[in-house]
Amino acid sequence: MENDVIIRVEGMNKSFTSTKAVVDVSLEVKKGEIYGLIGENGSGKSTLVSMISGSLKPDSGAMVFMGKPYNPASLIEARGMGVCILVQEQGTIDGITVADNIFLGRENIFSKLGNVNRRKMKQEARRVLDELGAENIDPAAGIESFSFEDRKLVEVATAMYMNPKLLIIDETSTALSQRGRELIYTIMKKMKENGNSVIFISHDLSELELVCDTVSILRDGHLVDTLDGDGIYADNMKRLMIGRELSGHYYRADHEESFEEEIALTVSDVSYENILHDISLEIHSGEILGIGGLTECGMHELCKIMFGAIKPTKGQVVVNKTGKVIDSPPTAIKEGVAYIPKDRDQESAFQNSSIMDNIVVASLDIIRNGQYISKRKAADLARAQADNMNVKMKSISQMTKELSGGNKQKVVLAKWLANNSRILIMDCPTRGIDVGVKAAIYQLMTQLKKQGKAMIMVSEELPELIGMSDRIVILKNGRMNGQFSRSEELSEHMLIQKMI
Repeated sequence: MENDVIIRVEGMNKSFTSTKAVVDVSLEVKKGEIYGLIGENGSGKSTLVSMISGSLKPDSGAMVFMGKPYNPASLIEARGMGVCILVQEQGTIDGITVADNIFLGRENIFSKLGNVNRRKMKQEARRVLDELGAENIDPAAGIESFSFEDRKLVEVATAMYMNPKLLIIDETSTALSQRGRELIYTIMKKMKENGNSVIFISHDLSELELVCDTVSILRDGHLVDTLDGDGIYADNMKRLMIGRELSGHYYRADHEESFEEEIALTVSDVSYENILHDISLEIHSGEILGIGGLTECGMHELCKIMFGAIKPTKGQVVVNKTGKVIDSPPTAIKEGVAYIPKDRDQESAFQNSSIMDNIVVASLDIIRNGQYISKRKAADLARAQADNMNVKMKSISQMTKELSGGNKQKVVLAKWLANNSRILIMDCPTRGIDVGVKAAIYQLMTQLKKQGKAMIMVSEELPELIGMSDRIVILKNGRMNGQFSRSEELSEHMLIQKMI
């Protein structure tokens, strides 16, 4: 019945120059429904919800929200009407406080005669954060002083303060620890119980199976199918997303560890503030060393130390081939060490630069002609690496920010392949990436392993750790708490026992 529908979109279309991002999509979300929306990177998911949330204007089509025509002019207008969105990448604004971010555009709530009562704003922000279980976040502090995950929780607080009728969650859960994910699930459950609705975008198919009532699949901008009930299972969703069965092995096909005797990188007695304690590791050529643990265990900081981005309080990281101590990113790059950070948009790539500039930035010595950079060499190198990684793009001059998440990650990988890095530090390399691109990255890792490259892969996905690693190290509270060799008997339960 019409009264049961919270939002209906009809014949929605959106193009960017020659790219048709959304093509004649129609769907409806019922009250009290958790509605999954999935598809490969570039399938049109984020474009569709951007139109629903007011940040993009459709080329054509119509929307009806709560029984009335709906055509928001901005995110703020949509939010005022009861539609809020949580985005995949960073959605907070640097240079202002946590409280300012939560109440951006709504300062009039605390205003009298044109003056904002900042004390009341801070108190209200404190109340909202406490309700979310984010007591550690100071509403008066600058937002840039917090971790990526804490900033996502601030975005959650911003959205939930408006008591939305429709909450759109665009890949937010992949940026969170298990505690953060459970918070998102709780919010979704409360929305459903109160007769409100959620549109949930996630590449984690197990999440979708767990929480969704309905799942729609987009491919190349088209709505290809809608599932409910028993139809919502991983293999069915994978097939519909990519239009074919995934051929071959998704993870590695072998079940035993294998690597060369040569040690590529040594981490010796590394400690960092109160986060890491006495970490010692050896990574071999031709090895994939998996590192796992809860988000706060120190594994992300360990990646930065191995790349020289932060200095350890004690200990050192050495490239064995040259005996060089890694003390800065330029040293690491010179020694053939690559780093792929977890936060793709903020740390991995220059969003406002071209694909070409991003790919060649670590290979300037290769493309020099004397003192000058050869534009021809730069273009040839970038084009070859983009083609090698099968980056979906208009050209190498396209701005990186215009790419989907999976294609951005391909550009980052292309950057390090271009300069022939021998040691790759990969912090959650498949976060927020669809199954098709994941499979391509796993195949690439297998190829690099055969070439004798050493890889350190931090992951919050246990199947990924088990499926790809030769050895797995588990960190707990900043200390090494378990090591496992690759075997057919290794289980998620065995890893979890060492994580918690």
